[in-house]
Amino acid sequence: MPHKILVTAHAGCMKTAMDSLESVYAGVAAGADVIEVDVRFAEGEIPVLSHDPLEPGQDRRPVRLAEVLEYVEGQRGTVLNLDLKETYGLPSLMELLRRTGMAERVFFTGLEPRAVPEVQRAAPGIPYLVDYQPEPWLSANPSYLKILAVMVKELGALGLNPSYQYVTEPLVDTFHAAGLKVYVWTVNRLVTMNGLIRLGVDSITTKRVDLLVQALREAGCGGEVDALA
Repeated sequence: MPHKILVTAHAGCMKTAMDSLESVYAGVAAGADVIEVDVRFAEGEIPVLSHDPLEPGQDRRPVRLAEVLEYVEGQRGTVLNLDLKETYGLPSLMELLRRTGMAERVFFTGLEPRAVPEVQRAAPGIPYLVDYQPEPWLSANPSYLKILAVMVKELGALGLNPSYQYVTEPLVDTFHAAGLKVYVWTVNRLVTMNGLIRLGVDSITTKRVDLLVQALREAGCGGEVDALA
């Protein structure tokens, strides 16, 4: 059976605006398994969508994460990738997830190793990926990759979330052998998508959701959200 690969819709996918509800709608409509949103905290530690730091008195009101959760709740099987741009408001975020019953349909990315202890304390039970870029000249070195996999496993992470440029076949094989996932970002060219499909990564983040869905269909590797576990 072909290895199943998840389609993750990057914020601003399908020519929509970043940090918008339209981006979420477009990702779901195009067939994404996972929707990525950038999360920061507005005044009062309200979780909102924003890639960049929030400016005091800015004209545009950021979209609240609660609005996204309300929509995604009705989309059977859709999972949210919450890319944490800051972590001080995690208690408020967890309260929101519990109140909406969505805690089991999200996972965290954007976490450097040093941020993991805070996440473990403030958001127990939420899966997360470690945002760590392998050393390019060592990304095919077996000893280095085994050490890296051990580090990620000891951090309690679901797996690694590297930029696609650092991903090699030995890296994917080493992490899979350790029971870890490899979710890569951000890939918008078909030739690169096909290369990563051949490597057997677990998820590909893209703004061209339509292109990736078609490539996976042709390769027989369409995603299933239960592959998140």
